[in-house]
Amino acid sequence: MLVSVLAVSAGFALLVLVFVDLAWTTLGVSHGAGPLTSVVLRAGWRAGGPLRRRRSHGAIAVAGIVTVLATLAVWVVMLWAAWASMFLGAGGGIVDRAGANAGAWDRIYFAGYSVFTLGNGEFQPEGPAWQMATVTAALSGLTLISLAIAYLVLVTSAAAERHSTAATLSLLGPTPTDIVKRWWSSRDHDPIGFDRDLADCTTRIVELTHRHLPYPVLHFFHTNHRRASPPVAIATLDDALTLLSHGVAPEARQTPSTLLNARAAIDDYLALVGSHYSDSTANPPPPLSLAPLDEAGIPTAPEDEFNRELFTLTSRRETLHGLVAAEGFNRADDTDHADRTHFTTTASRPRRADQER
Repeated sequence: MLVSVLAVSAGFALLVLVFVDLAWTTLGVSHGAGPLTSVVLRAGWRAGGPLRRRRSHGAIAVAGIVTVLATLAVWVVMLWAAWASMFLGAGGGIVDRAGANAGAWDRIYFAGYSVFTLGNGEFQPEGPAWQMATVTAALSGLTLISLAIAYLVLVTSAAAERHSTAATLSLLGPTPTDIVKRWWSSRDHDPIGFDRDLADCTTRIVELTHRHLPYPVLHFFHTNHRRASPPVAIATLDDALTLLSHGVAPEARQTPSTLLNARAAIDDYLALVGSHYSDSTANPPPPLSLAPLDEAGIPTAPEDEFNRELFTLTSRRETLHGLVAAEGFNRADDTDHADRTHFTTTASRPRRADQER
């Protein structure tokens, strides 16, 4: 009798845990994934670490999909286990067609087809309590499958928007220097155009951040295209904001409010995503240089002042670089960082003003 009570109690507790996690994850009862889903996502992220470091984009994409599907598999298996435990504790509550008590495996089998089908009549519950339990088991299975399918549809749609957002951000320019050059060239023929585009990108980043709140699995939908990777696009934009805020000469700098809004949007993104999905083992981010701006005729700030400001942003840039590395990409592949002659050194190049003199 005690064993039956313990089996039923354990099964009921497991059932509650599954539906708490299911509602938490799929219905947005709280931000982020439920307790079970969080464990699966963390395990999947750690398992995919070697693939990201080898930059095996196809394998990373497959690993991400497997991790997402693993969360559904955990719900299914644990729901089956919950009802199997309760039916194992049913005593004489489950019988075959001849009225004989079902065995242990028969009860596990009965739990499975009661949860995921309408049953085949080979075994049946005995008594009102177990008849109602069987109906509840069927209802719980239908609820789980319905919510899981709806969740997958919403997540897939959000993943497509995630890649679209990255592509939109990339339109500002493929490298930080290109973004600054675009701003500089638009000053004469379209003074508010860059502000408008930057404000639109800021809105996109805010929307992306809020999509990650209910759907943390979004980070597992990998792309092998740099332009469709949000961390790459956001890291590039953030470096461009650094150049615009601290690298350009003070008298020629961009409107502060638009820069501050964009930086604040990236702050929120890093607060939500950076601590969970940044690769802490990544190499330090490549340094920014003012040399390309000088070459483009853009007035720049004194190099020592820029380097001091850049030093204060070290932790931020490392987190962004870690997010890029976690996507299987490398910031050193950008044109700005691939040319080693453009790396910043305090005495490596003459100031533009000195050259003019």
